Amino acid sequence: MGSALRFMFLDEFDPLTNHLYLRVAYHDGRDGIPQAGFQILRQSIQITETLPLETLQREFRRVLKIPMPPLWFDYLKLVIHALDLEVMKMKTNEKPNLWWVGVQCFHPTDPNRSTLHFEISEQVNILKEWIFQMEEEKDEMRYIEFLSRALLMAPQDPALLRRIVFYLKQTSQSQEAYECVKRWLMVDPDREEALCIKAELQIALGKTIKARELFETLMARNRINPKYYLGLAQTNSFLGKDPVPYLDAAVELDRVFSCEVLKSTFNYRLQERPTHGPFYDFEILPDQLGLSAGEIKKFMSGDSSVTDQPIHEQELTRWVTIMNRYRLLPEAIPWNAPTPKQIERLS
Repeated sequence: MGSALRFMFLDEFDPLTNHLYLRVAYHDGRDGIPQAGFQILRQSIQITETLPLETLQREFRRVLKIPMPPLWFDYLKLVIHALDLEVMKMKTNEKPNLWWVGVQCFHPTDPNRSTLHFEISEQVNILKEWIFQMEEEKDEMRYIEFLSRALLMAPQDPALLRRIVFYLKQTSQSQEAYECVKRWLMVDPDREEALCIKAELQIALGKTIKARELFETLMARNRINPKYYLGLAQTNSFLGKDPVPYLDAAVELDRVFSCEVLKSTFNYRLQERPTHGPFYDFEILPDQLGLSAGEIKKFMSGDSSVTDQPIHEQELTRWVTIMNRYRLLPEAIPWNAPTPKQIERLS
């Protein structure tokens, strides 16, 4: 049994070598049943050859054990003809139009799921269908590839910008996500969701004061969104101020969501690292707190620095206080910061 074809990507055309580069996504069918997961066949076509598609047809038969679909053969003939015309332009010092090559996607049998022949707006809609399908299949690599191609044709599409922002944010590419959310807001400047994400990314990038100002603006608009109170709590915590009043409000509005944030993404570190102690090394925390090392790693918000950067007493006190106040652990942590040797005079 031959391979099961999924789609063909055109990647680019090199006018200096006259090579068209492409990829074919397929499911391997060597054992008689198409296997899960894509395989990729990478090929190039020398468009100036007498029979430029002959080599590609041979590779289909040799590697995939099937002939090239007639639809793809027809599409590639049209593409090669169009590229020949662009190469002729270069000979008269005209600038070739080649950007369209790298956004093309061909379905093996369905012309309505292939981008060639359609206006740009319809090509974007076709790519969106592929995006939805890759999302359902949880194929992250192909998801972002279809999304990137769609954005090349529709760089101001708010739905596409929203998707790329979420992807970049979830994969910790904060600076790239920040640049994209600014593009999103240029298209939809009053979108609260985009403004909230911008503030969250400002926190991640160390722009804490700006984030605080933006969260305050958002809270003035909408006082029942727990994300805004959590954002203000995070900025307070980073700046060494008390986050609890904002956390109390967030928990009152949505306890489940707020507690999940406090357990999974809230950062208990101080933005400006103190120069003076007391500090606590990670190795002594299990004995100090009566918790396992795994529990401490889990509940310190996945902070990768927790094992190699000592935790300041203020950070540790904040964490313990919040864990206990909102009952985020099965049992309260029986720990208080040691009494300082000198107590500042109260005035």
